[in-house]
Amino acid sequence: MEISNAINQAKIFYHKGLISHARKILKKARQQAEKYEFLYLMGEIIQLEHKLINTTTKVKSSYEDDKQYFEDELDNVKRIEK
Repeated sequence: MEISNAINQAKIFYHKGLISHARKILKKARQQAEKYEFLYLMGEIIQLEHKLINTTTKVKSSYEDDKQYFEDELDNVKRIEK
C-alpha cells in the first residue's frame, strides 16, 4: 500500500513538473519494491523512471538510457515468470 501511494505521489509531482521530488520518492519506492519483491509494482516504477528521464533530458533518451530501461523491464518480467 505504501509503495502504491509513493508511486501515485511521484505521478502527481511529475504532472506538476517537480521532477526531482518525483525521483526521490520513486527511489525509495523502488528500494521497498525490490526488498519485498513486489514485481508488478516494479514494472510501474521502471516505466515512470523512464518517463522522468525523457522529461529531464534535452534530447530524448539516449540509446544507453533506453537499453537500461528495457533490460530492467526484461529482468522484472523474468522474475515475475518464476
